[in-house]
Amino acid sequence: IYLEESSSHGDITHIPSVTFGFQENNEFDGFYSLSHQAIYDIEEAFSIQENIHLLSFYDNTSEDEHTLSSPGANIPDGIFEGAHGVEDWGIRNTTRFILSDISEEDFDLCANDSLIYATTFAFETGKRKAKNLKAKDIYVFVSDQGNFGLFKVKSLTGNDAGSVEIEIKMK
Repeated sequence: IYLEESSSHGDITHIPSVTFGFQENNEFDGFYSLSHQAIYDIEEAFSIQENIHLLSFYDNTSEDEHTLSSPGANIPDGIFEGAHGVEDWGIRNTTRFILSDISEEDFDLCANDSLIYATTFAFETGKRKAKNLKAKDIYVFVSDQGNFGLFKVKSLTGNDAGSVEIEIKMK
């Protein structure tokens, strides 16, 4: 993408680190609001479900394993049970993902919206889960609420009591 002389690159929001806990993790929460740039536990997320865009879980039954998705994805039965289970939410925002082929160096150097616009996609073409996450994976995301950007997986630990740390750059 080339910048015309009469235009300029826009600013982005950079969140250097968000750690999501998987469903059995007692240290880190697993529900994230892109608009609030905050992470919540399941009870808090239930009370502000219109603002929840991302969630994490570990699923070894369908071989999706370490997963980031949104409330609107097809989350397997038994992952989030109880009075605040995602399947009972009245508002289930959907975020879609595509595993990117951009380099880690390009992600790290991204300081304006040019790379984000160059990699964005039509909402309908993305997947509803970023699954089988691995360190250094870079995903492009688009939400049904108008949020879009990139995230890089920084680290993963454990299984259903584990966690995933990501870095987000978004418009």
